[in-house]
Amino acid sequence: LSALQPSSFARAIADEADAAQGPQAEECSLLQGPRPGSRRGPAGPDEETAPELLAVAAPSLAPTPSHLPSQDVAGEIERLLDGDEADETATAEDVISAFQDDAAAIAGIVKDPSLANAVELVQAVGSTLGLIGGPTGLVLSTVFCVGGLFMSYFVDSPSQPSVADLFKAFENRIGKHLEVIQESITNLASVMTTIVDKVIDISEWTTLGGDERAKTDSLYRQILSQTQDAATSTGKDQEMGWNDVNASYASYRGIVEPYLTQQNVFANTTLRTLLSQSLERSTGSPWQAAMSYQDFLASRVKAWHLVSTYYTNKEGAQNPHAERLMTDLVDDIEGYRYVTDYGVSWTGTKEKYTGFYHNIKLDFHLSDIVNWTRSKLARCNVRNAQFEADLAGTKTPGDENDCEDRRLRMVLSNENSRALAETCGQAGRYLVDKATEQWGHAPWYRVQLFFIHQASAGYVTDCNPGYYKHVSDGWRSWLPSPYTNIHFGDATNGGNGAIVVSMSSDPDKKYEGKVLGLDTNHPRAELWEELYQGLPTGIRTPIVRDGAGGAVAWGGRNARLWHYTRQSWSGGNTEDWGDYFDKIHLMASNDNGGAFVFNDNGLWNLYSTNYDKPTNWGGRLCTTENLPVDGPVKQVMVEDGASGVWLIDYTCDGKAVLQRWERGQGRIESGQIAVSASVPALNSGGTIVALAPHIVNGYDPDLDKFYAVSDKGFMYMFHVERAGSTSEYTLTAQELPQGKGCGVPSAFFHSDNNGGVFFTCHGYTGLWHIWGGESTKAYHWTQQ
Repeated sequence: LSALQPSSFARAIADEADAAQGPQAEECSLLQGPRPGSRRGPAGPDEETAPELLAVAAPSLAPTPSHLPSQDVAGEIERLLDGDEADETATAEDVISAFQDDAAAIAGIVKDPSLANAVELVQAVGSTLGLIGGPTGLVLSTVFCVGGLFMSYFVDSPSQPSVADLFKAFENRIGKHLEVIQESITNLASVMTTIVDKVIDISEWTTLGGDERAKTDSLYRQILSQTQDAATSTGKDQEMGWNDVNASYASYRGIVEPYLTQQNVFANTTLRTLLSQSLERSTGSPWQAAMSYQDFLASRVKAWHLVSTYYTNKEGAQNPHAERLMTDLVDDIEGYRYVTDYGVSWTGTKEKYTGFYHNIKLDFHLSDIVNWTRSKLARCNVRNAQFEADLAGTKTPGDENDCEDRRLRMVLSNENSRALAETCGQAGRYLVDKATEQWGHAPWYRVQLFFIHQASAGYVTDCNPGYYKHVSDGWRSWLPSPYTNIHFGDATNGGNGAIVVSMSSDPDKKYEGKVLGLDTNHPRAELWEELYQGLPTGIRTPIVRDGAGGAVAWGGRNARLWHYTRQSWSGGNTEDWGDYFDKIHLMASNDNGGAFVFNDNGLWNLYSTNYDKPTNWGGRLCTTENLPVDGPVKQVMVEDGASGVWLIDYTCDGKAVLQRWERGQGRIESGQIAVSASVPALNSGGTIVALAPHIVNGYDPDLDKFYAVSDKGFMYMFHVERAGSTSEYTLTAQELPQGKGCGVPSAFFHSDNNGGVFFTCHGYTGLWHIWGGESTKAYHWTQQ
């Protein structure tokens, strides 16, 4: 047992049982400092336990043992090792406060160095220092509190202790955990090679950043081993063992005491350097730095213990040397606290995190994690290693629709990154947040859209934020060429392309259109068939996506509906959906393989099985002939992203009313009005001429807001709010920033699948983007 060091094995044990609450835990607890006259018991549940710490019997005050009831001790140790893990310990403020508040109590106890009061001294110091957490709690609370427990039996017991039984109980307890430990190792080994390397590094006892501190710990372990040997010996061997222990304290004091006065060993500046090194090395992290902090602090306390024990043995508990050493220790720990508050910074390199943070300065605060147990820090180190490995994996190319930016965002959104941000303290949240900040106003979720503007076709994708790709020229026409993208913006669940009714550039053939399939494989578009567009109603949306990879169009010399299915992209036949409607004013996708139609008789829902007898969802607010307006119908309509539509209709007195229609009781056949509200007057005047839904990631439509653009060229985000507890709604218009020199937006006004909207402008090249209601300006995307 004495050969076991605080290694990965010991921490695996600690991970399974961080220390249990014994029957006297309220007296020897990490949650409160010692009080005068109190009796101390075993360590509390917030401490970690390593095998080396049970070979203890406080060597600085060890008398020749009397007798100890073996079954009681075995029971105490059994309870000590059982219990649930508690990852959090006291804060640095608690530690300092406990030291300061209890200094007088400790000083009063040491005035009487009798065995009974020695018990109080050992356990009081153990409880107070145990507040520090991590290795200090591991080293001190267990050593001192359990050591005091041993000695409390010595005080009144006339018989010889059976220490062998004590260690037998501990050995049995270890055996119960071997299977769990092996399983954990196997699980770690299954992670990719990069992580295995980092886990191995994490499992090693962290370098303390200096030979002197490493030597202090080595000497401390030797004294614990000698103490164990003396405690388990009998007769003259035991007497010689205790003499060896005392001699070792005297010898080691001469080595260690100079370290307490050399500023380069335990100084705050040395600690800062150590933390920086722990963070900057290739396998480093904030949690590795926290481990280094704990090791540094534990080493300082061990140095104090070695030297102060020497003076206590030589001169008694009442001596100025011991007092000075305690004062210096308290002062140093206070100084180390400021180091953790200050934190540690690092400027990203090309090598670490695959260069993702290159030249970005990161400032990590450690004050919330330096008191965590080592097992929790190790878990966060593993998550950090997984995070690094995931980032490295983004360098591997994917399919033709993939890109590195997309893969990076997937990493930042995956389960491990969320756990890193949510469970690994301020440092984990900060690391992930600084990564996501790099996207700024660029789309986070997938967006893949085609648009036609000024006789050119373009393609925009989240893989190249701020730019669009020129696809083809030759799209000039006498009348605008209507078209629809076959998805909201994310082609994950559908083909990626646009179906265009390309109009002729000859004024004598201005109503002659051709249906074309435009995608990355057909940049000049593939001709499907001709579709005449001399329609009786001046419809503004004669083609809309069907939500299933195709589109529904209105046209022909004898106007009727046509359905272009997903198979149309590979030469499939067009479906003739007949001439049930003689007039159509507006259309919008129903996201179920069909479309909504708005005409003189209201709103209709049709799809592949009812196109010959579509379902009427409801009537109009006023018939066309009774509307007090001249010219074309002013109504506008767009899908809402939830199998319904946003519709602005007009009453017979000319008032605009916003309606959102949805399925009736979840049925596709019937519909109902979910929202109805008056459209307020626009700040810049004019009339709404186009709408766009507020869509995020294709699956999260925001049904309390939508986008709109007026015939004056101003854009708005409309917010729908319920009027108190009533069923009535109010509508407010938030005017959005325009593109510089944009003028009146053209026909392309489309959701960006990220809660924003894309649009093009008459008389101005390029594409514009507003990323949401908080957008301070419209961003100009230029040709790549």
